[in-house]
Order: sequence, then C-alpha cells, then structure tokens
Amino acid sequence: MTHKGRSYPGEHTGIIEPALFAKVAAMMEQHRVDHDWGTNSTDPSLLAGIIWDGEGRRMSPNHATKNSRRYRYYVSRIDPAAPPSVASRVPAGDLEAVVTTRLRALLAAALNAEPDDESIQRATILDALATGAPNKQRAALLACISRITIFEESVRLELSATAVALPEVSTIEARLVRRGKEVRLALAPDAGGDRLQDASLIKLITKANAARVALDRCEHKTLAELAAEQGYTRDYFTVLLRLSYLAPDITAAILDGRQPVQLNRQRLARAANLPVDWQAQREMLGFA
Repeated sequence: MTHKGRSYPGEHTGIIEPALFAKVAAMMEQHRVDHDWGTNSTDPSLLAGIIWDGEGRRMSPNHATKNSRRYRYYVSRIDPAAPPSVASRVPAGDLEAVVTTRLRALLAAALNAEPDDESIQRATILDALATGAPNKQRAALLACISRITIFEESVRLELSATAVALPEVSTIEARLVRRGKEVRLALAPDAGGDRLQDASLIKLITKANAARVALDRCEHKTLAELAAEQGYTRDYFTVLLRLSYLAPDITAAILDGRQPVQLNRQRLARAANLPVDWQAQREMLGFA
C-alpha cells in the first residue's frame, strides 16, 4: 500500500493466485490493444501497429465520414512536444491492397520454388490472405511483416525473421496522388505484378456492360423505359451505354488495376465526348 509517497507491505494474504492475476492482466492489456487497433471490429485496420512514416513516426488508424460513407486512413502520430510538422495520411484500403498483393506474390513465388518443410505454412498463409475474412487476413499479415514504412515514393516492407523464408525487405514503388477530390496511393508504371484495382471503376464498367446487355435484349423499348427497368435515369443509362463501347484493352486494364493513376470513376463517367475510335479513347484517357 502507498501513502504520502511511502510504501507499506500488505497485512493480508492475497486472494488471487499470482499466476492467475498475471494472466488476467495480460488479457486485459491485449483487449485494450485490440480495441485501440480495431482488431475485432467488422472492418479492422489490417496493418495497425506495424506502420511508420518516413520520419519514424508511428501511424495509427483513423477515419472520416462524408455523405454516410466511411473513409479509412493511416495517419502519423504527432508528438505535441516535438517541433510542428505535417502528419502523413495514407488511404487505408489502397495501402492494404498494395501490401497484401505484394505479400501474396512473394509467398506464391516461394511456393513455386523447390518444396520444403515450410511449404505447407506458406500455403496456409496464402489461403488466409485470399479468404476475405479481415481477421484472418490481419493475422496472416502480422505473421509475415514486422514493419511497414511509408516514404514519398515507396512503401518498404520488412519481413519477419520467421516469415517462412521470405526476403528480409521488399520495396514497392508507389506514391500519393490526387484524383479529383480523392487522394489515392498509386503504383509506379513499372510496378510489375503489383496491381491496384479501383472498386468504383470496376463497378462502373460492370454496370456499363449490364446496360449494353439490356439494350441488346430489348424489344421495341425506349431508352427511358430501359433505364427505368434498371433503376437509372435516362441520362445515366446513356452514360453507361457509351462506356460499354470502350476499347477491350482499356476495359481489361481497368479490371486488372493497370489504369493510369489520374483515371477515376468520376473522370470516366464524365467523359461526355468519349470518341468511338479506340486509339482516340486511349489517348484521351491516358492509356497511350
């Protein structure tokens, strides 16, 4: 017991075994960490706890809500006692996709090499990354990656010493770019097998092709009637039909995540003067 700065030995026998007390204390501490990092939430931050910015500051999960949509980020922790500085902020979804894609590529390459005693473990981790279950993905990432550092032009992964014979370091060439009102993490043009798929763009392409199918199957219906059946206005349905005539290689690039960094859903949907000629489309949208 402590009183006025002095400690005195307790006069009664402890009512909890020391080992049990230590176990419960460890569990409470882990629950606190899990709560801070959102580990058990329905939408956890997969990389929480292992990210630092280029200035050596830890980055923590954060989010903003706009028009009922939640935007997740990793943001630098600023020490109030340190000199004023600008916090780094990286879109969480983009970073998680880039890191997960690179780790899957490293694991797949290791599996394609000579089989060894760690092949089963690598396959298990790959399966966890592909399940789509956030908590399993996070556990797999933490098992392989000890530290992620965000620089202006790259993302550096430091792999765990026990990470099934993976390289010690892997660097991804990527940078933050502004696309309209959004800030995205864009891969370098020569990023090789790494891709950064844009879910909004892919959804727009999917809607466009569905609109084209509806038009091909219609029997003596007006555009307004077809649009109403699909739940769209006539003008938006016309936009989708126009996009359904994109060059096949442009559509394939978007589905594969190889589109120019400046191309987002808003820019593509607003391309009112989209030419019919495929080469002209490539030049207009930045593929040429």
